[in-house]
Amino acid sequence: MTIQEALKGHKIICDGGFGTYYSTITGTNGLPEKANLENQELVKKIHKEYILAGARLIRTNTFATNTQALECTKEEVVKEIKLGYRLAKEAVQESDLSNEKVYIGGDIGPISRGGQTIEALKAEYELICDTFLELGAEVLVFETFPDLVMITDVIEKIKR
Repeated sequence: MTIQEALKGHKIICDGGFGTYYSTITGTNGLPEKANLENQELVKKIHKEYILAGARLIRTNTFATNTQALECTKEEVVKEIKLGYRLAKEAVQESDLSNEKVYIGGDIGPISRGGQTIEALKAEYELICDTFLELGAEVLVFETFPDLVMITDVIEKIKR
């Protein structure tokens, strides 16, 4: 069942803040996205705990996966998104909920402008979205955007 079909007749509980929970567990305030590479079992554990608590929509650990926050190349961003999505998918598979569907939302946070042009930012958002869609993500979650100017065109493109 697609998420659109599920939402017609059901409520879907979403996971909580990955970064907040990660910080609580580890006692650190660093970027939890780095754990996708450095501590994959912890990333999956957090996803599985949210699923066990009733979440049927989990967001990938990719909120700050962008060239500015991770100080990396676009190729590395794509690699990190693929890894974050794979870990979420593995957590869903390992949770073994038999008949219950758990949806995975590609989590996208705002990118600091950092001297980039608006067109360059839009192109990066587009790259991030395209990567999630190529992986099979049914849901893209744009979180904590104070201004929709940067993503409106990208959202329209995704709809088409």
